[in-house]
Amino acid sequence: MSVFPPTRPSPARLLSFIVVLISTLLGSPAARAQGALTNGGIHNGSITTAGEADDWTVTVAAGDKVLLRASQTSGGTDFAPRVRVFDAGSSLVGVATGSNSSSTSSARWDHTVPVSGTLTVRIDSALPAGTGNYRIDLLRLPAAFTIPGGETGGPLDNEGRHDGAIALGDVDAWTFSAAAGDTVELRAAQLSGGSGFVPRVSVHDSAGNRVVEAAGGGSSDTSEARVTFRPASSDDFTLVIDSVTPEGTGNYRLYQLRLPASITTPSSDTGGALTNGDNHDGAITLGDQDAWTFDATAGDRIFLRAGQTSGGTTFAPRIHVHDAAGALVASAGGAENSTSSEARLAYTPAASGVFSVVVDSALVEGTGSYRLFYLKLPGIIITPSGDDGAPLVSGNDHDGATSLGDLDVWTFDANTADRVTLDLRQLSGDTSYSPRARVFDPAGELVGYTSDPAASSTSQSALTLILPATGTYSVVIDASLVGGSGNYRLNHLLEAGPFLPPIVVGTPLANGGNHEGTIVADTEDDWTFDAGAGDRVLLRVGQLTGGFGFSPRLQLIDPNGVLVASDFQSGNRSDSAAEVAVIAEIGGTYTVTIDSGVASGSGDYRLHFLRRPGSFTIPGGDQGGALTNGGNHEGTVTVADLDGWTFDADAGDRVLLRVGQLTGGFGFTPRLQLFSPDGVLVASDFQSGNRSDSA
Repeated sequence: MSVFPPTRPSPARLLSFIVVLISTLLGSPAARAQGALTNGGIHNGSITTAGEADDWTVTVAAGDKVLLRASQTSGGTDFAPRVRVFDAGSSLVGVATGSNSSSTSSARWDHTVPVSGTLTVRIDSALPAGTGNYRIDLLRLPAAFTIPGGETGGPLDNEGRHDGAIALGDVDAWTFSAAAGDTVELRAAQLSGGSGFVPRVSVHDSAGNRVVEAAGGGSSDTSEARVTFRPASSDDFTLVIDSVTPEGTGNYRLYQLRLPASITTPSSDTGGALTNGDNHDGAITLGDQDAWTFDATAGDRIFLRAGQTSGGTTFAPRIHVHDAAGALVASAGGAENSTSSEARLAYTPAASGVFSVVVDSALVEGTGSYRLFYLKLPGIIITPSGDDGAPLVSGNDHDGATSLGDLDVWTFDANTADRVTLDLRQLSGDTSYSPRARVFDPAGELVGYTSDPAASSTSQSALTLILPATGTYSVVIDASLVGGSGNYRLNHLLEAGPFLPPIVVGTPLANGGNHEGTIVADTEDDWTFDAGAGDRVLLRVGQLTGGFGFSPRLQLIDPNGVLVASDFQSGNRSDSAAEVAVIAEIGGTYTVTIDSGVASGSGDYRLHFLRRPGSFTIPGGDQGGALTNGGNHEGTVTVADLDGWTFDADAGDRVLLRVGQLTGGFGFTPRLQLFSPDGVLVASDFQSGNRSDSA
């Protein structure tokens, strides 16, 4: 058996016991009146005797939002400020206590007042024997407030940088005005304070209602809070900044960007007007946003690239484009966890105006440098010093290099019905480069496209184009693969016309439709469709009858009569299929020829055609159409079938799509492809391997 001697109580515990006993026998000392609290002000007080209490008052209106802090400024670990709030009838309406065993204890009471009147705020120590000094911070919204001398807060400048500091229990209040529909971006970035300081941002309207709130990440000494909102109505707003952690203290930098509005780029920051064809270097510090601008006319083609030049894997450049009304109209972000991240954006304005380009890090707390490239077609284009691009000389080779995010612009003059041939070869840059050429007519319309579809360190592609108009054409060279860079050689041959495309004969294909036909021995069927340069075209043909002696072959011929692609499935099968997927290199009428890949074969087939962008039909009895947000949509894919589904989305929306196999065994794996409104393949996925439940 163990025997433990009795322990003696510590002097502090003994004193606490005596105080409690005396308070119980004699009653607590009367609270001392201290006066009225000033909105936005700092009020200091002292608890000099154990059990003592101070009373402060504040007059409020029904619906007011009250933010009250009582923070210890001395007293050690035996003093923990306690706040008790009483209404005009002396009823207790709220209690808040700072942490025990801390020498920087802070009590918080945030409350929306239900009725008007005068509140009594009583301060004492939660620890019976505690004594010490304290500080009260009060902010009441909506109401006029003061910024005490030496404190931070006040009006915010658009695109300005505002430095502030949060002392123990501190609340900083800043103000700004915004119109209905404005886009307001707010960032609070930690400058000091260690992991114990986490900046928090809350925005309140003129009625005191909290509109939006955000906090930085915990356990970080580079915490960053981000807020984006669009007011439903014009108003004056109050921005409140404090620390998520009650005892957190530190310095912060506040960034505000409001669109549309005039923007002044601080002298130490980057941003401003973009020059067509030029490179613009910038840097993103913690919480930073750079605002650039450009003018555009409805129908212009806008190309923006932001390539990372420093910052490591925690920095991923992101581009947001806002129209003249401040609405977000396009967005693109670079790859995460990369040291060569690149954001690419192509946009065609629906209306003329002044547009804003906002560059920041897609990753919170990310910092680094970037190079922003801007191109508008049609328009006067400059070639930056040290970059490539100039008028092309017919018959000559033109060497160039595209770095991360770069676009090279070459030009040539031509007449209607002239013919141009472009040959593009990769000289360096490994398999992640694969240069491509796009040809734009004098009005800025894409009329030609060429790239090598196979990833190679020696990629090569060519394009022959009969030109549709007289004027100056632009040839834009870049990497077809995001993040790619390397050297290329471009050969340009211009022949005087007139050249005429071959006469096309065939049955027109309906976009999205199924088209059935029959092949008898040694015959072919011709189908046609129109496409623009850069359109994505997907063709599939599937065997319906004919047994092992028939395998439908699919051939695609461009408007110049050149064979673009061909496919058929060899082997003894009674359900053979073929597929051609291409990006149209030139605009015009294409021909699809179907015959038998097996000599003298005969049988029936079904041809499916889908072109993006463009409206498409859903054949009777087939599946596809508009997707319901959050819904399940079932479908069946037969041989060579394609089901097209659609949904509407705004720039910046997050989209999640999943497809799962219900039937079909090991021979069927559903593939999902997502195309943007302008026909660009955004993402694609399917599950390889022998599974009967692929997803």
